Amino acid sequence: LDWDLLSSLTVLRLGRNALSGSFPNKLAHMSTLRVLTLNDNKFEGPLPHLTSLVSLDVFSLADNSFGGYLHGILPPGAPTLQAIDLSGNRFMGTLPEELWALPRISIISMGRNCFNVDIPHEVCNMTTIEFLSFTGLNERCREDAFKHFSNQKKLAVQYDINFPDCIFGLPNLTHLHLADNGMSVDLSSLTEDSLSPALMDLDLSYNDFHG
Repeated sequence: LDWDLLSSLTVLRLGRNALSGSFPNKLAHMSTLRVLTLNDNKFEGPLPHLTSLVSLDVFSLADNSFGGYLHGILPPGAPTLQAIDLSGNRFMGTLPEELWALPRISIISMGRNCFNVDIPHEVCNMTTIEFLSFTGLNERCREDAFKHFSNQKKLAVQYDINFPDCIFGLPNLTHLHLADNGMSVDLSSLTEDSLSPALMDLDLSYNDFHG
């Protein structure tokens, strides 16, 4: 595929194909793109810097095998970005700081990766977020770690991830998915005042919540 022929596109949807290799460098410089979806392919490897993609509204790389660290890769404070889905890859390290400063973001899905850090308090500043999925933040790397373990040894592996209580009260949040993160919190501390009135879908399964 000659990416130069597509340099003036504003929408590019290539999801659910059999595309492979690394992230096309030409795409990283297509500043006119508003929608870019490469989900459900066979891409792999680290991402190039995507700081030129300043017009993006929707960005999905879900269910590939991209990996590496994300800091400094996304456009800082991308003014139009509304939805980002990087779930089902092998991204590692901490969640990118750029996420918490996106002024129009409403959908974030980062689960089923290799992140092994807590969800930072900066998430509390996200007043526009409606759908937030952090299910199994380090699931993909746990699969590798567990490959040769017995069931008894699997149970001994710690993968607990912490989060700020304010996450339940984000004003426009309708969907919150925190399943499969080894979280351990006393849920009796939650009150009606601490829950977003907009919240309709809450998934806390496969954790160690109590109360």
